[in-house]
Amino acid sequence: MILVVGASGEIGGLVLEYLSPTNESIKAATRNPTLSSTNSKINSENITWTPFDFQTPSTFAPALQNVDKVFLYLNVNLDKFITAAKLAGVKLIVFLSTVGLLLPNDPERVNFEKKYHFAEDLIASSGIPYVFLRSGEFCKNELRFLSMIKDGVVKVCYPMAKSYRIHERDVAEVAVAALTRPKLVGSKLTLIGNQPVSTVDTMNIISPKLNKEIVVEECSETDTALYLKDQRMPDHVVATYVEFKRDAMEGNKYIPEPVDVEKVLGKPPRTFQDWVEENVSMFE
Repeated sequence: MILVVGASGEIGGLVLEYLSPTNESIKAATRNPTLSSTNSKINSENITWTPFDFQTPSTFAPALQNVDKVFLYLNVNLDKFITAAKLAGVKLIVFLSTVGLLLPNDPERVNFEKKYHFAEDLIASSGIPYVFLRSGEFCKNELRFLSMIKDGVVKVCYPMAKSYRIHERDVAEVAVAALTRPKLVGSKLTLIGNQPVSTVDTMNIISPKLNKEIVVEECSETDTALYLKDQRMPDHVVATYVEFKRDAMEGNKYIPEPVDVEKVLGKPPRTFQDWVEENVSMFE
């Protein structure tokens, strides 16, 4: 049986969607399973909704009962969850990590990646077999500029800085492969798109889909940080975003060639343009 943690979330929901046609028995774990089950578009007899909350470790053991594989992401009380998973006899953890782990350990950086280093080390040292999915920036993150896009002017630091985006469905498909293909056990997969894009590039893709001109203007790191904080992004995420933009503009490249998605799925990663075409209504 597979436990999908965060089954009502962005990636967890897609993992559930791609798992549902399989013959696997699935537990979909959320804080409110009744509401999640009612709202879910996935109706499959092999899915059981179960209560789970990282803030409440007493939910761990019941959710893990009869489970042998887990899809997991970073959250609080991860050490307690791993302990509970080991006691439950879990045989595989597929962990959604970050491509930021490939960046150099620089004491001047925010090093948000330290939490992921700790999580990966915790899982690896537990003795539970694993697959680490080191994901790049999600395509959906461009929605952070939604209010600016509606106004027709996007102001951001380093607008020409390019980074690899990853379609959320590619992440979910690779996660399902990791949960169902034994040969991937022990892998540390880098999940990024095959075409780096800048903010200028993304707005040039979005603009014709909305039949609207979008002007991109460069602003300071401080102004970008203030805007993102107004969008309720946590301080450490804002700082990491600005650092990544600065690194990309300075030509620092720590990310390997984007081959893991294609190796696993047998097809190239979806593009940012693919994502926009599928989700253009989110910008309207």
